[in-house]
Amino acid sequence: MGDRLGFDQSPLAPDVVLTTQKVDLSYAIVDTVGDIMDGSFENASRSYGVGTPATGLGPVNAKVDPATVEQVERWRAAIADGVVDIPGMIGMGESQTLPLLSLPE
Repeated sequence: MGDRLGFDQSPLAPDVVLTTQKVDLSYAIVDTVGDIMDGSFENASRSYGVGTPATGLGPVNAKVDPATVEQVERWRAAIADGVVDIPGMIGMGESQTLPLLSLPE
């Protein structure tokens, strides 16, 4: 479908691709159309992060250690739940660096 970006690229290089970022715009379209239909639409930017079905990972290559896959899922869940806040880079000077993030226990 034309509403998906970041399609699964593993068939292109199965020995190299570990996974693919997937973006499903159909979720945003359905969400927006639903707001229009129920009269709650507001003309504003919308953001769909890791806590929504709009983003995710494609199939993970079997070469990736299951412990690494679990760690990625823990980070995804912590970000989606608001436990870990991802700092923005807009407005940062060249000499500034992002803080080192850690996953809460």
